Amino acid sequence: MHLGISSPELSAVILAALLAFLALLVILFFAARYYFRRKMRRWTTQSTALSLQWLPPRIELERRDAPSQAKLDRVARRVAALQELGFEDAGVFRLADEYGLWLQALAHRTTGLTAVVYCLDNVGTWSDVFHVNAANNEVLMASNVRKRFHFIHLPGDRRFHLPDKGEGELVETVLKERGAAASKPVDRERFGAFYERA
Repeated sequence: MHLGISSPELSAVILAALLAFLALLVILFFAARYYFRRKMRRWTTQSTALSLQWLPPRIELERRDAPSQAKLDRVARRVAALQELGFEDAGVFRLADEYGLWLQALAHRTTGLTAVVYCLDNVGTWSDVFHVNAANNEVLMASNVRKRFHFIHLPGDRRFHLPDKGEGELVETVLKERGAAASKPVDRERFGAFYERA
């Protein structure tokens, strides 16, 4: 039966249909690739965050001597910056068990703020500055830890992630955010109890 369509015209229709089908396959391929890559990226990030959740539910601190000289060199700049702002030594601690996390605690007598300089082998060094509300024990914290999935596991009720800021900016942020609230000071003897509660 003759349909009134010549062979070249039929070939063109078939070719156009094939091209449209191939284009649809390409679009579906890239859409699926984009979807699964997003899923994999999310799963990888969550898995990494969980694997680096090095702070256990129960914090046990041990009073220890200072870390090795190599580690001291890594935290010296941060400690010095805080000491220039009036913070005083409140002890060096190591997280009990196998975590290998060192903490240098510092306290500021005038403002009542507490600072902690950390050293962890697979993360590096960073600083946190805390305000403990004297009225309701709410903990306000600013941190310059670099990775956000480390930051989300740090203590504090209200927290500010400032990865590119120095210790001075952390102090300024906490002082601004606490407003007129008084800070409960934390000294050398009470730091362990404070950090576990925070």
